[in-house]
Amino acid sequence: MHQRAMNRTDGFQLFVCEPVEKVEAGGLNGGGPLKVTTKHHPAREYDAVVLTTPTWATQMNLDLRFPPNAVSTKVMHSMRSSHWINSCKVFFPLKRRFWDGSGFPSVVLTDTFIQDVYIYAADKNDPGVLLASYTWEDNAMKMLGFDSDVILAQSCLRKLDEIFERSMITDTDDKPIRISDYVDPRHEPIVVQWAKKPSYAGCAKLYRRNNESENNDLLTFNREHKACRLYFAGEAYSLEGGWIEPATRTALDAVLHIIHDHGGVLAQGLDIGDYERLTDTSYLTGMNLPRRGE
Repeated sequence: MHQRAMNRTDGFQLFVCEPVEKVEAGGLNGGGPLKVTTKHHPAREYDAVVLTTPTWATQMNLDLRFPPNAVSTKVMHSMRSSHWINSCKVFFPLKRRFWDGSGFPSVVLTDTFIQDVYIYAADKNDPGVLLASYTWEDNAMKMLGFDSDVILAQSCLRKLDEIFERSMITDTDDKPIRISDYVDPRHEPIVVQWAKKPSYAGCAKLYRRNNESENNDLLTFNREHKACRLYFAGEAYSLEGGWIEPATRTALDAVLHIIHDHGGVLAQGLDIGDYERLTDTSYLTGMNLPRRGE
């Protein structure tokens, strides 16, 4: 990863692909500007920082330094105890579609290691893409045992050929479909192992039993820790997984609190107190749910 900066006439700089290594609270009580250290730059001070990385990636790759009176140990425990799952996807670009006129289903479920199979084309002129394997959780862990992504992709393709050679689905020549014949040899297969992505370290956040209180600690962080100038946004800091919906919800939450906490004016008719009452989740902590280790 390399640093790139886009300069604007007002002096604003946007750093892209610049790994953040440390975020440190300013002042004894964590109420001053935050110090951010990146791979290519020494510590710089900022009025606010929005943390969007998944909690596992944060734990592995980022040094967060906040005194207990700025960010509670309860919140730090909640970040460490979040539960993430793995997923693996194996894609093949195609040289032509094999499903036109064949009655081939758009989704195939199997009880083999490849699990789910999908086909997709953007329009009628697109030769299409084959998602040869889409796995989750323990099934995705099987995919980590191959020596290389190429060997994994070849194994998935062989298994698909075996499945459809025994099926009743035929191509336009009334022969059993051999999917490997349709794969474009000019392009390498694409394998996505979410657990191997250093900035993700997992695919999606899921519940663990009795961790509602921990998840709520992350969801309510922006309103409970206003003074520390650190804000959470993204699926990792919601009550549940779900990608876009919880990511959008927590992003809006972070923006509203940043505007309010730093003296900005919210849109007419929008009151931060009304917003916090409408989004209150204190009932989760009021249930006296046991925390892990208690």
